[in-house]
Amino acid sequence: MTDLLPSHLETVRLRVIDRMAALLESQTRTKIFGNNLNALQKEIHREVMSDLHRIVKTAETPELAGQLNLVVQALERLNGTMDLLIDERKRQWHRNGNYVRATMQEFNQTLTDLSATLIEKDLFERQSKVLARIILSHEHISQWKEFVQEILIDFHAIFPFNFFYIAFAEEHGLSLFLYYLGNYSDDLKKTARDMLSKQMLASLKLPDDAPLDFEEFVVKPNGPIHSIDAVRMITVAVPEHTPKLAGVLGVAYVSSGELSPQEESVVRSILSVMVMVVGSSKLLSRTMTELEYYAMHDPLTGLYNRRQFNNILEYEIGRSERHHHEFALLMLDLDDFKDINDSYGHASGDDALCGVAEILREQVRKGDMAARIGGDEFAILLMETGRDGATTVASALGSALRERVFTAPDGKHFHLTVSIGIAIFPVDAQNETDMLAGADVAMFRAKEMGKDSACTLDALEGRLEGSRVTRDKAESLREALQQDRLIPYYHSIVNCKIH
Repeated sequence: MTDLLPSHLETVRLRVIDRMAALLESQTRTKIFGNNLNALQKEIHREVMSDLHRIVKTAETPELAGQLNLVVQALERLNGTMDLLIDERKRQWHRNGNYVRATMQEFNQTLTDLSATLIEKDLFERQSKVLARIILSHEHISQWKEFVQEILIDFHAIFPFNFFYIAFAEEHGLSLFLYYLGNYSDDLKKTARDMLSKQMLASLKLPDDAPLDFEEFVVKPNGPIHSIDAVRMITVAVPEHTPKLAGVLGVAYVSSGELSPQEESVVRSILSVMVMVVGSSKLLSRTMTELEYYAMHDPLTGLYNRRQFNNILEYEIGRSERHHHEFALLMLDLDDFKDINDSYGHASGDDALCGVAEILREQVRKGDMAARIGGDEFAILLMETGRDGATTVASALGSALRERVFTAPDGKHFHLTVSIGIAIFPVDAQNETDMLAGADVAMFRAKEMGKDSACTLDALEGRLEGSRVTRDKAESLREALQQDRLIPYYHSIVNCKIH
């Protein structure tokens, strides 16, 4: 065999691959974010247009309807412009991806030409095949565990290793992924797990008793393997500049002799590329998991957010209509919570909200739903629960909150109470809007009764309709004032005793 690839070329190659991998990762993430934002914009546009069309139909004057139609037309033009912008952005993404892939191919070809006289031709061609498959398949690595299996088949043709491993330091401990190239007995697999887990814990500076999470894959059965004595390992660490990710990747092989410097160089170069691809995929997977979580959850309390609450409420109404059963909606508002923020600071208020969320999780059943609507307001959906069951849950929540002692940073203790409004579907309301409005009315009535209590909507017969009539009249008066339709007539002040 010929000498090693010069170290400066190897350094340049790894640096370029590293940067290209980072660029591809950034482009893929930007594309995902752009698609999500476009979907969100479309959804909001549909909702706004639906509301505007409904308002146009109910407009009291032709002038108002005309103005609203102008707004609708402007929004349609804006939506069309956004579609053009998104289409252009997709074209740019596609074109840039082609440029990057072309650049990678040209770069690999240039290295092939430069190294033709330094590395054995057959070995180099097989190495390039594996590298090209790794680098140029970035669109297909979201399922990186399966992607690794495909790459290992080509890798094994260059270097007949026994098993391949990937280890990541996670919050809960060590995650170890083992890929076997051969038919291993359960005893040999256990030996391999024990050996690798011990070495990976030490390599990643994790405690010996850290929890272990294993996943095993058989990539290419090569006949029975009877022994893994004299195991040698080649390991590459995840680059230190990769944020919030610590891990190692490598191969293990049984051999009585040493690899030549050239063979080890080829193996390490492939591992160096694989560790960057796998690391980037792992980070992207984590990012998408976090995005999906915070799209449905409140970041402070961990409860569902208002958006997800509305989705579940809409779904539950449909389910209840199909199966003809009841469910309960509880609206909760903490009493005098502003005083807590003013007296003890917002940090204490945030801690208190987290404590309230903990109580809600403890009190509701599995299958029910607790959400933070905003500020100090919470909501609970009790599936297949009538008025009596909802009242019982509300009483338990109030008692649990009264018994909870909260502590401010200065050591002072304080307590919280809650006012709860209860609405039952379909007894009290038959749609989402009426359920929310009814539970709100009942909750405010609980506050009027002295707070720290619960009130059901059935106890306020006609209150919801009265609230709507009052609101409609107030809006009519406000509109009349804005349009100067009220004409005041003044009467002189007269002293009736004199006249």
